[in-house]
Amino acid sequence: MFRLFSWHFLPEKVVDAPGNEHLWGWKKQGLIFTTPGAELDLNIVEALVLQLSGLGDGSWGWSDVPALDVEMVVYDAVFAAQMAANWEKAGITAVELRSRASNLNEPFNKLIASVEDHRVVNDGNEVLTWMAGNTLLKQVQGGDYIYPTKQVPEDSIDGMIATMNAIWPLCQVPEDTSDADRRNSFFAALGATT
Repeated sequence: MFRLFSWHFLPEKVVDAPGNEHLWGWKKQGLIFTTPGAELDLNIVEALVLQLSGLGDGSWGWSDVPALDVEMVVYDAVFAAQMAANWEKAGITAVELRSRASNLNEPFNKLIASVEDHRVVNDGNEVLTWMAGNTLLKQVQGGDYIYPTKQVPEDSIDGMIATMNAIWPLCQVPEDTSDADRRNSFFAALGATT
């Protein structure tokens, strides 16, 4: 069973742009967090991950966010390389996963099967639900891989990609082991590759 909860971030300029009226309401409801200007200040995301890991200092208003048992953060280096370095420095295992079909095929298949088997529970976040509706399955030509895509550029699927990133470590070890053995197996394999 997967329990999904999410936070979503955008620059104010994107949210306030004409044609993004659907984002205005979500911002008012607190479902989208913004930073001033045209570029997202990634310090807000970095601070949230630190808070969720029990290492936060309450900055950016995350002091009411409970600490979880965070074992690792899987990130896309295109946007998160500097944050990952800071997370590692704080003691969080940060694992880079590039968004390509060979990496997302297995977690995407696992997510699809889990949805079909009613083993996914969403926290009701409308933004993540919208992103799930935007997510299309693309078959990679000449291969057996599937890849998440969207129909038009305005349709965001970032939350679903992040979900697949979170599922990815579970695909790296045998399923017929206990949770503790699976966790130890993955971290042992991770140590062997770095």
